[in-house]
Amino acid sequence: MVGLTINKTNAKRAVVGVVGAIALCSGAGLLLSHTAFGGEESVARGQERPRTARVAHLSQAAPAAAHPRVSAPVHVRVHAPLRAPDAPFAPRQFGGLEPAMRPLALGSWINARSVTLAVRMSSPQASARLRPQVEVQPAGTPFTGHPTASGPLLPYTGAPVSGRVTVGGLRDGMSYHWRARVYDVRGVASPWMEPSRVALRVRLAAPAAPALALLTPARPGNWVPSRRLTLGWSVPADASGIRGYSYTLARSRSYAPLLHWRTWRPGVTVQANGAGLWYFSVRALNNAHTWGLPARIPVHIDTAQPRLRVLSAPTGAVNPSRARPLLRLRLTERSSVTVDVLTAKGRLMRSILTSVHGPGYALSMNWDGLDAHGTPAVNGHYLLRITATNRAGTRWSVTRPLRALSVAPAFTGYAFTQPGVNNPYNDGVDGPEQITATLDAPARVHIEAVHDGRVRRAWDLTSVRAGDVITATWDHAAALPSGTYAFTATATDVAGNARAVGLGSIRLDLRHIVVSLKRQKLWALDGNHVLLSSLVTTGGPELPTPTGDFEVIDRDSPFTFHSPFPTSSPFWYADSPTSFALLFQVNGYFIHDAPWRGNFGPGSNVVDGKPGSDTTGTHGCVNMPYDKMRWLYNWATMYTPVQVRQDVSLQ
Repeated sequence: MVGLTINKTNAKRAVVGVVGAIALCSGAGLLLSHTAFGGEESVARGQERPRTARVAHLSQAAPAAAHPRVSAPVHVRVHAPLRAPDAPFAPRQFGGLEPAMRPLALGSWINARSVTLAVRMSSPQASARLRPQVEVQPAGTPFTGHPTASGPLLPYTGAPVSGRVTVGGLRDGMSYHWRARVYDVRGVASPWMEPSRVALRVRLAAPAAPALALLTPARPGNWVPSRRLTLGWSVPADASGIRGYSYTLARSRSYAPLLHWRTWRPGVTVQANGAGLWYFSVRALNNAHTWGLPARIPVHIDTAQPRLRVLSAPTGAVNPSRARPLLRLRLTERSSVTVDVLTAKGRLMRSILTSVHGPGYALSMNWDGLDAHGTPAVNGHYLLRITATNRAGTRWSVTRPLRALSVAPAFTGYAFTQPGVNNPYNDGVDGPEQITATLDAPARVHIEAVHDGRVRRAWDLTSVRAGDVITATWDHAAALPSGTYAFTATATDVAGNARAVGLGSIRLDLRHIVVSLKRQKLWALDGNHVLLSSLVTTGGPELPTPTGDFEVIDRDSPFTFHSPFPTSSPFWYADSPTSFALLFQVNGYFIHDAPWRGNFGPGSNVVDGKPGSDTTGTHGCVNMPYDKMRWLYNWATMYTPVQVRQDVSLQ
């Protein structure tokens, strides 16, 4: 500020001095308004808003010459131009729900929809009122230059002040960057602070519960013999990543881990202070500081030593399958019992298990004389190892000797020569059905074939030696009713020990087809019952139909015949489509319909000439009318017998 005192006698000179002072100030870059000198002009430098320098008015009521003296002094105030605030510095960000308002490093995750951004503010002015302003945009989105939020006004008196701006509306899964500036209420703003690429990321969802597992060796039901427990869990998938875990071991199922970070490892070893039922719980904390739901697993601890008393055990030779009971035992601690049958050389043959029982419980143990694979044990000396095991797997054992005799013979193998289906009318092609079996010891064998609850056929075989193959032939089956037959075999040794086994089942199929070349006729039969008869046409004099026992070896619908003969041959024929075809001989002999033929039966194949006309027969196939052939095709199956005879007469 420049202060001047002007006397009346020097009024004119004073005015000139004031004007000069103003000019000097203007040249120095100050902003003045000299209304006192007849003007309303403002001078600005750069973009700064002009401030007014107030000047005391000289009286213009009388000219300067009329007032040679001025008794009161005149003061002139000249203000410096307004300067913009300094760029903000020391940016920080705060937010989150748990813990609330924690400091966030650049790139941090946040579990809230709002964040508080803070900066330090200063100004070159001696005093000012400053407001922080921020622009927040999704990461990768350019800034617009317009603030998205502003903080409260703060007085500035020369020392830096902290300003805060709370920004809401953050979206889950989004990343954001931001920048800040300082605004002076007198209308000027600082430059924008240099932004970071990613300032914060938003993750509102809680992490999933870890998949928890007990790593300490345990029995079914998570029973363990030690109070020292090792547990592990999977790292839950979370967009922000997992920061750590909280866990607890408690007696109550409802007790959950505190919201307090305890470890970053996906596993821990803990110590229980007693036996019984415990619950281990763990929950995950993600990098957005959100706790997930707890995972929980029950653990049963049993450290008691099991015991038992042997009340009775065999002292002589026994048949283990008949000795009831083989052992009598009494428990002294809660446990299960296992009886292991060992050979004289210590090889384990069979383990017999019981469920868990309490102290004082008496139980009986039996052995059926079979090993773990169902094979009877041979006569000889064995060892019974009796073991008590508590629920956590702690064991206590005692042994007793055993001599086993009179084991029933067993089948070591059996089979059917034609498994599944037997058609006795195919015996001429495949031979009759046979049942074979072998045993591990000499025995008498009785085999039965049962149909509809009745024994339809039985075989008795004697003087069988161990390892020999016994054979029962199922002949004369055509006299039996068709259907399914179940076969059983019983082997009995000289001591009376017997063992029965189911050999399986066979379906007896009595369907068969008969063709008479002389009568040019076909019959479809089930046993002795005629189900269909039809006139047919067979091969002519030059290409006759072969006779013999055959079976259906292929079925096709539709089927097109292609001539195997060259076009120069008198037997060549064009492609001939049919609807149904049954191949019964590998050289290409079929039973099929013939849409080109209108004449069937005697006389349709007796004239020499090119096959295919109403009197010259076929190329060796058996032709049938369409309707009859359709029925036969749907009735016959693979391997249905086909008997082609020169002459046969059926009703």
